[in-house]
Amino acid sequence: MPHQIVEVSPNIEKMLDLDGLVQALHQCAAKQEALALGGIRTRVYTASHTYRR
Repeated sequence: MPHQIVEVSPNIEKMLDLDGLVQALHQCAAKQEALALGGIRTRVYTASHTYRR
């Protein structure tokens, strides 16, 4: 079961069309003959805690 998982920081979440990104990634994966169409999962998570140096 193929999964695509995108993790974004809160500031990036505000700058991107995440619905559009998820849809585009999912459609691209669905076109791949090697992947079972019924098992594809595409998710975006916003990281609530980040650490930067």
